[in-house]
Amino acid sequence: MNERTPLPADDGHAASADRAFFGRRKGRPLRPHHAELIEHLLPRFALALDRPASLEGIDLLYPDPWPKRRHWKRRFVQDRIVAMMARVLADGGAFRFATDVADYAAWTLEHLVRSPDFCWTAERAADWQRPWDGFCPTRYEIKAKGQGRPPSYLVFRRLVRDAFAGRAVVSD
Repeated sequence: MNERTPLPADDGHAASADRAFFGRRKGRPLRPHHAELIEHLLPRFALALDRPASLEGIDLLYPDPWPKRRHWKRRFVQDRIVAMMARVLADGGAFRFATDVADYAAWTLEHLVRSPDFCWTAERAADWQRPWDGFCPTRYEIKAKGQGRPPSYLVFRRLVRDAFAGRAVVSD
């Protein structure tokens, strides 16, 4: 089964690649029960994982931007969620984020860059202006491009954990 195919979520709701997380477990094939998580389920999923550092990657594609300032607390990318993702991502694992809302891209960049557990992989503008390899456009992206809103593709790498200090370190 293609990882972009809609699959049923554990709670009985249909999960769609347009608004989903793809968790890639280390050494295991993708299966519906752990391959896709609707964005509001990640906090519960992260807490329920049997062990830390068990995901190779998390993709967040076109989440609700909650554009009004009073609603920013509802945005998925928050410091506590970034900490949860750091806990469940394996060293070197990727958090990939796509949006057509420049403010949400800046918000996400701010939250991930200030985290001691992640580094932004972009080296030049083209790195965040083009999708990553294997990216499948969503209907939200197609609509946004049609309306003249260019998407941003942010990729962050989980830094290697320092076993002694409990902090992340950059490895060569």
